[in-house]
Amino acid sequence: MTIRLHVKRWTAPLLLAAMAPGCGVQEDDIAAWDDEGILDQAHQAATGVDPGETLLVGTEAVAGTTVSLNAGVVDAHPIAAVASGTVAKLKVYIDATNTATSIRLGLYAQSSSAPGALVASCSIPSVTNGGWNECAVSGGASVAAGATYYVAVLSPSGGNAVKARRASGTSSARWKAGQSALPNPYGTPGGTFSAGLLSFTAVAASAAPDPITTISCPPGYTEVFRDDFDGTSVDTTKWNVANQNSGEAEYIRLTHMLAANVSVSGGTLKIASKRHCSDPYPTVSPEHPEQCGGTNYYSGGLVTGKTGYAAGKGMMIFRAKMPSPTPGYFPALWARNTHSWQTNTYGELDLIEKWWDPLSKGVHADDDLMAQTTWIYDGVNTPQTTGNVFGPYAGSSTGFHVWEAEWDATVTPATFKYYYRDTPTATRHLIRTVTYNSGWSRPMTDALMKAAINDTGCSPGSCGFRPYVDFAVQPDSTYHVSPDTAATYDPTDLEVDAVITCDG
Repeated sequence: MTIRLHVKRWTAPLLLAAMAPGCGVQEDDIAAWDDEGILDQAHQAATGVDPGETLLVGTEAVAGTTVSLNAGVVDAHPIAAVASGTVAKLKVYIDATNTATSIRLGLYAQSSSAPGALVASCSIPSVTNGGWNECAVSGGASVAAGATYYVAVLSPSGGNAVKARRASGTSSARWKAGQSALPNPYGTPGGTFSAGLLSFTAVAASAAPDPITTISCPPGYTEVFRDDFDGTSVDTTKWNVANQNSGEAEYIRLTHMLAANVSVSGGTLKIASKRHCSDPYPTVSPEHPEQCGGTNYYSGGLVTGKTGYAAGKGMMIFRAKMPSPTPGYFPALWARNTHSWQTNTYGELDLIEKWWDPLSKGVHADDDLMAQTTWIYDGVNTPQTTGNVFGPYAGSSTGFHVWEAEWDATVTPATFKYYYRDTPTATRHLIRTVTYNSGWSRPMTDALMKAAINDTGCSPGSCGFRPYVDFAVQPDSTYHVSPDTAATYDPTDLEVDAVITCDG
């Protein structure tokens, strides 16, 4: 078995002392495991548990150390089950540099401090690199909370090495060579080595929908648009999916918005952002998270609502999970009326934007900071509100949370209000109230605000605000670094569980 480490910068392999005499070459290879477990912070927020699933065994985070297992070598890592239940799926995160085309996943019971009987297993005939891979388990195998199980990955003999991820630790894992299939029972292991947890999960499907995923309009409002992303693809009756070259606007200046980076699965809209070493548009080129020898190219994704709703008075609500913070990343949830940029009565509401360095260029700030910005065309330019970074709101950079924008042109002065909630049932935190005199980069008037909220001059039947979801990269600017500064650019996906618009 060969285990290799993926580190941002290093000059030579780290080889530890042999653990016991008589094991030969494989023992020396196993000794290459590094107990320090260098963690790549870009991967810590990724999850191997989808909405509607329950984690039974494993760790749902993507760890920072890449490990390589030769074909035919199966190793098993012990971990205590966190919940009792029937195993529905096994999942493993496969590194972007993987070359194995098929893998087998196994969950073993413990027997005398070693893997014993095979509890559950399944095969993945076509591996997806740089993401979670899963397969369904049949037979109704169950696990008990607190009991120790062993999780295992195998690239069958005759194939290529499989590359996965692990975190640091000192648990005693077991290896066994010369395998074309998962052994059952595991039998005498070829040896042991000190290693942490693989990014591997065994999950159970919930019997009932997750009650916390529902967002709804408050009293006094009527729902006029909704998407819970329960299908298997984007609903193109509701959304446009961009597939375009980079453009002039800041959020697409370095970003090729590719339809290939947009998907729907497990109850969420997922948008990825990637680095490439050759131009990914119009033909998608391979992802390359590490720095390229020449030019770095970047792709992202953008979906836009087809129709505006709730002109005059209304609100928009998103429940979403932000990507893992990475230099140069630029995810956003926003809304705009039906007018084009820099045209009369254009209005834009940025419910949340995220940067790695929101306060000072090149300085990583608290991940729980967020930006809310309003833009309105004044006849010459499109001024924006000032003082747009807020927080930190504890825990807002991990998991799913709720962002809301409310607009009202029926009052004087006209107002925009921005809110944040940890969950759909939690208390709303009013982040800011915006009026014409609350701080703008250029003079603003109440009349201009009302024209934007009313979407004056819009096409009948399509007036109001449309939702936008995008994951772009930030071009180098006065305020933020670009992703070219990231040694590894490999953020997790921007995920949206639901978006609704409410008419007031």
